[in-house]
Amino acid sequence: MAASIHTSADHDPELAALLGRFSQACNYLESRIQFILTRLLPITTDMGRALFSGNQMRRNIEIMLALSKLPEIPIDDGVRIKLAELAPRLRAINDDRSRFLHNEIMGGMFGEPLHLVVERQDGGSAMLSISKELIAEKIHEAKALWSALYINPVEYDLSKWGMAFPNYPVKEYPKAQSPTSQNRKGRKQNDQTKSEDGKTSPKSGSEPQK
Repeated sequence: MAASIHTSADHDPELAALLGRFSQACNYLESRIQFILTRLLPITTDMGRALFSGNQMRRNIEIMLALSKLPEIPIDDGVRIKLAELAPRLRAINDDRSRFLHNEIMGGMFGEPLHLVVERQDGGSAMLSISKELIAEKIHEAKALWSALYINPVEYDLSKWGMAFPNYPVKEYPKAQSPTSQNRKGRKQNDQTKSEDGKTSPKSGSEPQK
């Protein structure tokens, strides 16, 4: 029979409760973002669920920010500014949620400090020092963002909407960057070095001298 797993949260009910509260606060915040997206667009709640409920929270944050910048969204400039100012905090709390809910927590027993073990593919793995106070702060931040994310219903006059094909500005195709003079100089030096090493010169094609 395999041994049972005992985590830091198993040994500390207060830590377990804080992690659960943080998870729920983020879940409520995620639903709030979906609600705001549904209000920003002339769609029903069920349409909003079909469009946004399967997205990652980070993606819905970016959609909300992009919509808030569109002039055809009939909202006040104050609302646009508020949503833009909240975006960095929303991204940050989403990063916090990913760290706490997808990584191991070690320590906390017998007075040991708590650490969040973050494993990354790019070699940036580390043990991050955390505390119960830090988790409590994240709970407060998630709830504060939930309260701040509110807008009045947006009214659309769909009779004024056209059904034309989208218009795009015409621009030149991006040009490839030309080599810099430094790169050309470096290639010339490399060619000279190869010739001096007794290899065939790329210009003359002559055999190396014996």
